[in-house]
Amino acid sequence: MTLAIPAEQTCGLSSRTAAPGPAEVAECATVVVAGELDLAAAEPLRTRLSSAPAGHREVVADLSAVPFMDCSGLRPLLDAHRYATRIGHRLTVRRPSAAVRRLFQLARSDGPLPVER
Repeated sequence: MTLAIPAEQTCGLSSRTAAPGPAEVAECATVVVAGELDLAAAEPLRTRLSSAPAGHREVVADLSAVPFMDCSGLRPLLDAHRYATRIGHRLTVRRPSAAVRRLFQLARSDGPLPVER
């Protein structure tokens, strides 16, 4: 699994190319996940997602390059969503692959997790 944050952070219709100042919170960060999201990849994803809300009001997890995900990959997303909601921020899953969408349906997590297709 690969985690990356593009140089230009873009979410939805808002775009920010300048780094935020010390007292400013950037609107959005995109975490691009590539590769299989399984037990071996769950902890790095959890670490990345748990640190993102501190500097951004919205975090987008782009899962378009994830061909496989099991329940251990789902847990960090659900935990990050709950944490973001608790502090008044937002986590959105963007472009999940068909396999990931199927897991969301089977686990009935497509309701609580905001998903952009």
